[in-house]
Amino acid sequence: MALDELWCVQPEWPAAMAWEALKDRDFDVAPVAERVIHRFVQRGALAGTDRSVLDHALPITADHLVSSDLGLAAGLRLLAEQRFYFVLKGDRISSIVTLADLQRPPVSMVALAFILSAESDLDILIRRTLGNGEWRASLPASRLARASNILDAQRSYNTTIDLLQCLTLHDRARIVSKTPALLNILAYSQGDWDNWTRRVKHLRNVLAHGGNVLDDAPDPEDAIRHFNATRDFAGRVHRCMLQVGASEL
Repeated sequence: MALDELWCVQPEWPAAMAWEALKDRDFDVAPVAERVIHRFVQRGALAGTDRSVLDHALPITADHLVSSDLGLAAGLRLLAEQRFYFVLKGDRISSIVTLADLQRPPVSMVALAFILSAESDLDILIRRTLGNGEWRASLPASRLARASNILDAQRSYNTTIDLLQCLTLHDRARIVSKTPALLNILAYSQGDWDNWTRRVKHLRNVLAHGGNVLDDAPDPEDAIRHFNATRDFAGRVHRCMLQVGASEL
């Protein structure tokens, strides 16, 4: 996760001054500025004391460090376990990742990409399981008319697309919910599928309208769990799509 330039507390600051600086920035953790960064402070430990920053500084150990090439999804999984970590670039600490970084655009973009990937794979699963038209019986006329209008608009721009690809996630979820064969392929009960897709539809709407994962789930730990569950969901749908394709060969 590439972040901004690292901000540090100064070692000569009184603890109260460092506490105010962290509070103003809404930071819970910050490294101590030294020639080679190797210590950090936590805001909670600085309150109500007249001691110095260095009296509260803790060593940065291997448990606090990750490589700069760690992927975003893996980084969030780690963040759920320890709430913050420092990023090594070469042999130097270059940044810190905390729960506040869940609001950053890359997290939202990756989460939305998982959902869009799952939607695309669901189209293939629906087509392979129900053919090119049988799925229409699962949708009310109003939803089919909406998709047809989108199809007409897309084709006016010479876009190569079919009606199934013009459905919303809500439509795709309804088709699966009403098709036992698809629920069986995806290994969901109808109730579990309906509960899960209700949650993921909400996340998609939030992200598509410029929100972030904390707008969907204000508790950071819940947001990380939902991000990871969304990634796992996209992976499950993709594996099932590949398995169905392989069975047709």
